[in-house]
Amino acid sequence: MNTYEWFIDSVNFEKPRPINESELRSILTGLRYFTSEKRQELSLECPKTLPSLDSVTKLFEDEARALKGECGAEIGADERAADMLANSDPQTIETIQEALSAFQNTRKKLLSSPHSWIIASLSDSICGQTLLWRQLSHATKDSIASIEAMVNLADDNSIEFPENTNVRALFEDACILREHIKNGGNWVGGFFVPRS
Repeated sequence: MNTYEWFIDSVNFEKPRPINESELRSILTGLRYFTSEKRQELSLECPKTLPSLDSVTKLFEDEARALKGECGAEIGADERAADMLANSDPQTIETIQEALSAFQNTRKKLLSSPHSWIIASLSDSICGQTLLWRQLSHATKDSIASIEAMVNLADDNSIEFPENTNVRALFEDACILREHIKNGGNWVGGFFVPRS
């Protein structure tokens, strides 16, 4: 009987098992060490539509390029840094040390952020792949700029009413006014003016 749709292999119970008991026990032991992230990953469902071959190829190429960039930064980096430091004066070394310390503190602070996208952003930035993050930053700035004037206008206004005001009636009046303005009407000198 096929309980799981994805498990389509037929099992011949007459043949010997492909693994022995000790191998099965070691697999079960290994399963106990799965992290919560791995467990969550295993519980994911296969998407109904798969990405195109080109997009998958591009993802793999980007990942390979990122890994190559990280590895390239490691190979020979210590030797070059040692040569540069050996030929530097004490003031320059102290400045470099302060800059690296500041970088390390900022990196630790960013990595402790509750936002998961910051880790990906930091990794991409260190590898020099910042195009996507720059585009997201520009889009965010444009969105904020488009509503900034309205936010400032709202912040500069204060609404005051007596303590004994019926808040429910006030809310209903505000809803009527909002609907009136939404339908093209105006608010002039405290009076409703129909759409012209």
